Amino acid sequence: MKNVLKPCSRAMSSRWPPRLLSSLLLLAGGALAADFPGVLRWAGSVELGLLESGIVAEVRVASGQSVDKGELLLRLESREFDARLSAARARLRDAAARYAEARREAKRADELYERTLSSDHERQLAANDAVFARAAHDRAQADVELAELALARSELKAPFAGTVTSLSVVPGMAVNNRLRVTPLLRLTDTSAMLVELRLPPASLASLTSGAEPRVKYAGESLPATLQEIRYEAPSADATSARAPRYRVTLRLPAVPAHARAGMPVEVSVE
Repeated sequence: MKNVLKPCSRAMSSRWPPRLLSSLLLLAGGALAADFPGVLRWAGSVELGLLESGIVAEVRVASGQSVDKGELLLRLESREFDARLSAARARLRDAAARYAEARREAKRADELYERTLSSDHERQLAANDAVFARAAHDRAQADVELAELALARSELKAPFAGTVTSLSVVPGMAVNNRLRVTPLLRLTDTSAMLVELRLPPASLASLTSGAEPRVKYAGESLPATLQEIRYEAPSADATSARAPRYRVTLRLPAVPAHARAGMPVEVSVE
C-alpha cells in the first residue's frame, strides 16, 4: 500500500492539510506495526460449590493456596449422610432376606405343582411374590447407591490442580442448594497464562497476517500463539457509543516468572 500512495502523495499534499495527510499515510503503511496494550490473565477459572445442602464442618484451604487435583477442599457435617446410608443399607438387608425367602417359596410352589399337590394359581402367586420381592430389593439397592452418592457429594474436591483465588465459606456456615448451587470458592488454573487485548478492525490485520506476535513483559520478549478472536458489538447506549472492536486472546508457552493476572503487557507483531 505504501507503493500505491507514493505516486499520489504530491497531488494529495496540495489538497490535504499536512497533519491529516501524515495520519493517512501512517494508517496505510505503519500503524499495524505498533505495540498494542494487553493484560495477563490465567487460562481458566471456575466457581465451585457443593451439590448437597448442610452445615460446613471443615474448610481445608485458604485463599491463595495451591492445591492438587482431587485434593479435599471442604466438607459438610456427615452425620445426616451417614445415617441415611445406614438406613438404606438396613432396608437393603431386609429386602435381600425377603427376596431370598420369596425365591424359596417360588421353588417350593413349583415342586408342589409338579407333584400335583398345588394349583396353578398358587404357583403363579408364589412366582409373583418373587418378582415383587426382587423389585423391592432393586429399589433398596438403588437407595444405597443414592445415599453413597450424597455422602460423596458432601465433600468438595479440586477438579484440577490450581490455586484458590477466592473463598466465601467458613466452618459452621449453612449451605442450601435446593434451588441453585451456591458458589463457595474460585479455583484458578495457574499452569497456563493468556494475554487479552482489544483492537479496532484496522489493527486486527497485523495479527491475522501470519506474523508471530511477541509479548513484552519485564524486559523480555516472549513468543505467543493466537488462540481466539471474538467480535464485540458497539454499545447500543448513545451516551457510551464506541466503534466496533475485537477481543483477541493469545496463549503464552509458559507462565513468566512472577507474572500475575491483571498485569499490563505490550504485544508487538514481527
